[in-house]
Amino acid sequence: MSILAAFALAVVVIGGIPGTGSGGSGKTPRPEKSTGAYPVKLPGWKAPAPRPRPTPHYPIKWDRG
Repeated sequence: MSILAAFALAVVVIGGIPGTGSGGSGKTPRPEKSTGAYPVKLPGWKAPAPRPRPTPHYPIKWDRG
């Protein structure tokens, strides 16, 4: 049990006692305005690359000569 007490004491010493932080106006800070733009549009999203055509399923003869 003494190990648990030592750990708790170390947490209090390192982190301080909760609720006793250095004063202030008491207001919680609010996040700044987001700089992200949604939906995310990546380069080339308007003109996507052409899709490859499927190959025929029959043998194609060509001159190997």
